[in-house]
Amino acid sequence: SLLVVVPQLLSGWGDRVMFQFCPLDFPTDVSTFLGNCDPCVGIWVESELWPNLIRTAHGRNIPLLLVNAHISEPTFHRWQRFSCGKR
Repeated sequence: SLLVVVPQLLSGWGDRVMFQFCPLDFPTDVSTFLGNCDPCVGIWVESELWPNLIRTAHGRNIPLLLVNAHISEPTFHRWQRFSCGKR
């Protein structure tokens, strides 16, 4: 289970790394979430992209990393239309 494995993997990092589930992609919930945890970077380990979270993180200058993901070429080109998907 993710709730068992992740804390074990992060145990050596102390309070420098936090594992947190994201809220549903509603603007108010995303804003509250980012305000409360105040991350310096966000890392996705799956390919589920949530537009409000991406947009809000981009507006707060929070870099986002997407690892271990697969995205089709048409989807990649659709995401490039948004300014937050161009980097």
